Amino acid sequence: MTQAVGPILRAVLGVASSLSLACDPATPTVPPTSSSATNIAPQAAGVQATSASPCAGKRASPLLLQVDATQQSSIAQAMSRDLAVVAFDCTSITVLESCRLEGRYRFVAGRRDEIQRRVSSAEDAAASLWGAATPPLTLEPGETLELRAIAIGQQRADVAGASAKLLAGDCAKATHFIRSARIGAYELTGRVGTTKHESKSGDLTTCPGDGVRTRLPPPQCSGPLQLELVPIGP
Repeated sequence: MTQAVGPILRAVLGVASSLSLACDPATPTVPPTSSSATNIAPQAAGVQATSASPCAGKRASPLLLQVDATQQSSIAQAMSRDLAVVAFDCTSITVLESCRLEGRYRFVAGRRDEIQRRVSSAEDAAASLWGAATPPLTLEPGETLELRAIAIGQQRADVAGASAKLLAGDCAKATHFIRSARIGAYELTGRVGTTKHESKSGDLTTCPGDGVRTRLPPPQCSGPLQLELVPIGP
């Protein structure tokens, strides 16, 4: 069944509460297709990734902290089936729902990793959270972001790499598969002047405490925070 992701919301004056990384509140709705597009950088609106993308043969670790709940859900649902195959062009991710790669993800518990950060400059936005991110957080002129996030582990694929020969279905645009996802919960508040916008995933209070490891993550502390994308080989 096709699931189309709706238009991405920006955290600017006059726009509803979710934070996202699309470029323009006036960007028209993309007609439903057999894939779910998630924009993760300002210049990404309307861009579809192809195998000619400069990121096609490179690993990437995009953050999902400025992606709305609908888009996070789309990625999580794709990972609940087989291994999630995507098209990635450095600035947007398109989940290819009609492309299948056999495999499963399993939860690997890690130590509780809590981040509290105030972001008010380009340097702050580019600073590492859990290692290099492609791309980093984005910031509107005059905007300040306040982030609190807790990561408790990963959903990790049972394979380290994948070949195009193993793909089945409509896979012409496939560039990467999701090797793993750092999971947990977060709260992100953006302020422009006196206007405040909030975005969140899960409930931070449900995340296990320091030194506590669980076999399965609590439902409200299991959202994807950051992806590990691995290029699909020949």
